[in-house]
Amino acid sequence: MTKLGVHIINSTDAAKRLARLAPVVKGVTPTSIPALREALPCATTIYRPWFSEETQRDILAMRPFDGGRFVHETIERELDGLKVDYVELLNETAQRLGVGLERHMELVSEATWRLHLDGYKVAGFSFSWGGMEYDDITELAYNAWCGADALAIHEYFAPKIGLGSSSLEMGLRYRDIIFPAADNAGKERPKLLITECGVGTLANPYAGWLGNLETDRYVGRLMGYANMIEADPEVIGACVFTAGTRFEEPSVHNLWGGFDVDELDSKWLEAKCPEKS
Repeated sequence: MTKLGVHIINSTDAAKRLARLAPVVKGVTPTSIPALREALPCATTIYRPWFSEETQRDILAMRPFDGGRFVHETIERELDGLKVDYVELLNETAQRLGVGLERHMELVSEATWRLHLDGYKVAGFSFSWGGMEYDDITELAYNAWCGADALAIHEYFAPKIGLGSSSLEMGLRYRDIIFPAADNAGKERPKLLITECGVGTLANPYAGWLGNLETDRYVGRLMGYANMIEADPEVIGACVFTAGTRFEEPSVHNLWGGFDVDELDSKWLEAKCPEKS
């Protein structure tokens, strides 16, 4: 397996250890930067700044020129000289035509050319679990993915449904939506970065794998998912959500503790790096 990696929030000792094993490593917020620096030279590295929902709305309300500049400058400032392979922009917002996707497309186009000048590839849109639909992806295809080098998507799978089942609660939705949309539009399929993945339920989205599965079963699910995405050359990699949920400040609520993989058996990461795309 060469495509399954790790998502990191805080640079705990365990997160740094996982970063040294993973073929794909994503960090979000500056607290992930020390762990990102531990990634293997051959690993595909990804960074996303954290913007609040209010800030994302403000960015999309700006002129695309100003919004693109703001996102670009934020990424440059937070990375502080660290070079990564891909950067994400906004997260799980303005995902549907008629409710903001058009503005989001303008923002991605503007930010992408700026980031390309600095040598970054862009993973655009960061579609939420179940957030992408056929018509929206078709529009992106006709617009050449707005210049982005890859589409970023999030995939979670329900604990009691077989992998690959036709369900909103399953991963591999890109096979049912993105691939047909690109093919039917006569466009090249995009590269995909699954920048979040794991077990979750729509009924209780914060329970994570810890609230749904025994450890051995979860590791088995991850390895099964890794084998499935291995078959799709368009998929660059997938990042298991998440390492480093613990904050140093005791007062900070650990919202994502149910997903924590810091102490999870790391055999799902022991793979050589793939060739970078």
